[in-house]
Amino acid sequence: MRYSKDQILLNIKISDIAEPMGVSLSPVNSGNFTHKSKCPGEDHKSGLEKTGSLYIDDVNNNFYCFGCGASNNAIDFYILCTGKTFSDSITDLSKMIDPSNVKKTLSAEKQSIFPIMLEISNLFRQTQIANPKDLVWISKLMKRTDSYILKLDRYDIVASRKLLRLIDRAILRRYATR
Repeated sequence: MRYSKDQILLNIKISDIAEPMGVSLSPVNSGNFTHKSKCPGEDHKSGLEKTGSLYIDDVNNNFYCFGCGASNNAIDFYILCTGKTFSDSITDLSKMIDPSNVKKTLSAEKQSIFPIMLEISNLFRQTQIANPKDLVWISKLMKRTDSYILKLDRYDIVASRKLLRLIDRAILRRYATR
């Protein structure tokens, strides 16, 4: 079976590709990066790199080589390792996915959280414009909202709508008596 680009990116980590390609990874805790290795690119110092300059972020599933500038996602890493075309890489990487364990692409409902976050942002902006003398309270509410958003599953539309309602109620209570 041949999977889509999005399905491959959801199901295959760069670190899963590295080992079969003969790329040895060393764990690091440098910024957002989780692993470091020598760059597997043919054009990178003709394969004679002495120290690792390629860093991998396994959490966000991307990489960057500080030596040659190669970067991006798991598919691009596979292309860098093999020199194959995008289409051939999709075919090869599809074979690495266990069909019984396939993570599905995000549903339209889960992708629609962005408009809710935009509504929250607009609500804060409108409140600041309408109440410029109350910026301290508005800032505190925004900070509380930020801490809540950090704990929130970024695809949880129900919790996002609940957050919007809570903020709206807090603002209405604050300014209802004024």
